[in-house]
Amino acid sequence: MKKKHVALMGFCCVAICSPVAAQMGGMGGGGAPQGMGGQLVLRVPDGETMLVSVPNNWTPYSRQAEEKDESYIFPRGQDLNDWQQALRQESYHTTAGVAAAERVYELRTQGDERSCASFDSRVLSDEPENGYSSVLWRQVCELDSGQTVSSLNKTVLGNERLHIATMIWKENPSNRAWNQWTNYMNRVYVCDPEREEHPCRGAGPLAGAGGMRR
Repeated sequence: MKKKHVALMGFCCVAICSPVAAQMGGMGGGGAPQGMGGQLVLRVPDGETMLVSVPNNWTPYSRQAEEKDESYIFPRGQDLNDWQQALRQESYHTTAGVAAAERVYELRTQGDERSCASFDSRVLSDEPENGYSSVLWRQVCELDSGQTVSSLNKTVLGNERLHIATMIWKENPSNRAWNQWTNYMNRVYVCDPEREEHPCRGAGPLAGAGGMRR
């Protein structure tokens, strides 16, 4: 019974912390710039890690919560309290009771759809990546207020943690932006230097990562 309760709490947290919830309730928290705008990788591999590049002229913020670590990256001039675009990375301290990455897609889209006047989502990829269960999807939500919230979401289920990267717009971005950020997300990946089946490769500059367009 206790294990079921823990799993349920994990599911609830994954669903609540969705892109639409972030827009409706605000990202909350605080934190100060970490001075890493020119660095390629937000977190140095130390065990199982999701590697995310920081686009040029974007500023990372980070904070820790009881159940997960979170990092946000904003275009210059935007921050936690005033943003139009945000790149968010979440790394849960456990697998959050999730057995497959697709379950996060199901939970978040189901929860977001209930909050939207109109809603559209589509899976772009659900193939294993670097030995991990992974899913990439995009969604567009129009709230009752008329505000549009769009997101590109990548979930990777690791052996020890659940990893999620999300690009969020407070608009429906152009096709060029969708394509550019999809290419970006295809280069975001999880690795574990201690496991041969999940190798880490050099980060390197990401094509199109600098000066991301709306």
